[in-house]
Amino acid sequence: MSRYKDLEQVDLEYIAHHTAAHYLMQIVSDVSGVNTTMLFYGMDPSTREVFIFERTEGGQGIVDLVFDEVTTDPGSVLEAMNRTGYNSQVINERLWADADMIDSLPTDSQLTEDQAREIVQEFGEDIPYGSVRDRVAEEFISTADRAAQLRENVETSDLEDAYDLKNAIAKAQIEGTDSFPEREVRTSGVEASDAALQTAKSLFYSPDIDGCVENLHLSGCISGHEQSDSLSYVVLEELRDFLLTEVDEADATEHMFDTERLPAATINDTHIFLDF
Repeated sequence: MSRYKDLEQVDLEYIAHHTAAHYLMQIVSDVSGVNTTMLFYGMDPSTREVFIFERTEGGQGIVDLVFDEVTTDPGSVLEAMNRTGYNSQVINERLWADADMIDSLPTDSQLTEDQAREIVQEFGEDIPYGSVRDRVAEEFISTADRAAQLRENVETSDLEDAYDLKNAIAKAQIEGTDSFPEREVRTSGVEASDAALQTAKSLFYSPDIDGCVENLHLSGCISGHEQSDSLSYVVLEELRDFLLTEVDEADATEHMFDTERLPAATINDTHIFLDF
């Protein structure tokens, strides 16, 4: 995570608690159907706890309703967790940073939707949830369309050059570059005119890799730091997995009786339980 964050400015423990609080608050908002402005949060790093509560005095039972759903309808809670916990834009950037994936792209014609989904399935992260894979595929197709747009806008660029340019930019960003990586692109071996670089900046440069801009930022953030500095997608990925338990088919019944919980999903004979 140090490649994305200045841990001397905001320490890891604070980032972890702040990310957890924002994640939980987004889940409560999603499951209950209320706006995040009706909720508030706090955290106590000394006890490793975060708190979500309603802004109105006495409350309306919104938070209690959500935790009842954990027991009675864990599937809907898992769906909410996935909507917030997976950032398809960041996953897409990681995919475009993969040189092997770039080599697999057809360059004689624009990518079709079916081809894009096959590539995401083959080279993308191992994501068991179809709805998340669909979102990543949509992001991937959108990026491929922008590559075709670059070819149309800059006559000196062909489709292969456009893909290579996107790869060089994504690779630099995933490695931690916090501004448009012009130097890295020029030293990567990708041939690009000044016009192509300027167009590529507007088409390919991602404003967020680890700051959770797309999925965790709140209008009522209590942090004294910039939200992008005090939230981390790398931490969120760990939290997301920490809150779930995977149980094989053979052990699922025993786990249900022990925890008095229903599985939130069953994928390829593996039962997924919420662990909070």
